[in-house]
Amino acid sequence: MLGITHLLFAVVFAFLFVNIFSFSHPIIFFLLFCFAALLPDVDHPGSTLGRKIWPLSSVISFFFGHRGFLHSIFVPLGFLALGYYLDVFWIGAAIAGGYCAHLVSDALTLSGIRPFWLGPKVRGIVKTGGLLEMVFFFLMLVFFVWLFVETV
Repeated sequence: MLGITHLLFAVVFAFLFVNIFSFSHPIIFFLLFCFAALLPDVDHPGSTLGRKIWPLSSVISFFFGHRGFLHSIFVPLGFLALGYYLDVFWIGAAIAGGYCAHLVSDALTLSGIRPFWLGPKVRGIVKTGGLLEMVFFFLMLVFFVWLFVETV
């Protein structure tokens, strides 16, 4: 999926979590969640985040490849564990949640992901940048506006 779609998907879920659960710093949780939704694509130099931190993204891509280890469940689990260990679980949860939102939306694409790094891919029917992604984006946008209006 495109970066903007990942971001909107994360905005919707971050908004839901902030409104369902009680966080001590809801705005920071929301921002971390949304930022983390772009993190997995740091392994692609042409991605939204990859372009910002090039040449580091090229080095990461060389070692991990796109949609390799950084697109597995192990990274968000590591963030959760680190947040728990540092006694800031809500920060680990925000980063892991945004990261997982990215993984779920990439799993909907034709390229798919390997959630356990090795093994079978989970794939969907959405072509990155294609018509279905645009429809998905529009539906998520309508859903977010509805959520926002209902909550305010």
